[in-house]
Amino acid sequence: MQNFTRRELICAGAMGCFLPTTAWAHKVKLPERFEPQLVNTRRGDWVKGDVHVVPDDFFLYFMLEDGMAIRYGVGVGRKGLYEPGEFTVARKA
Repeated sequence: MQNFTRRELICAGAMGCFLPTTAWAHKVKLPERFEPQLVNTRRGDWVKGDVHVVPDDFFLYFMLEDGMAIRYGVGVGRKGLYEPGEFTVARKA
């Protein structure tokens, strides 16, 4: 029989609490249209590296070259909560 220290037993017990189980699994699947997709925006005014959110359509576009973008489904606040415009992300956490 192997002898464990008190610290090893406590750590092993704590790690067991965080193992995934089927009871904790998220059973909801997003509709396919909200999964990340490569799309052609046909927008010449959106430049590579920009991020654009279209709240009425619930999509975020990360712009690539030649009008192509990776489109993500996003949740947004209620109508009228945000003003359109240009914003700078000052802090990412």
